[in-house]
Amino acid sequence: PFWSDIVTLAKKAATVSPELRSVGWDIAISKNGPVLMEGNDNWDMIIAQVLSGGYLTDRRREILREYGVEFAR
Repeated sequence: PFWSDIVTLAKKAATVSPELRSVGWDIAISKNGPVLMEGNDNWDMIIAQVLSGGYLTDRRREILREYGVEFAR
């Protein structure tokens, strides 16, 4: 539930610190909708890269696009 609201909240939060290239947003769902709990700029990205041969593989980009994630050009 609230997926589009979650995406909107995360995008808005990302504008606060545009110098951070990658943030792991912790977003909870309350009875009134999503609530931003925190953002982590050091969220173990290296593990995802090591285990999958790189985080943004073509397949992963395809999956993320299905959820409305956009990538900088």
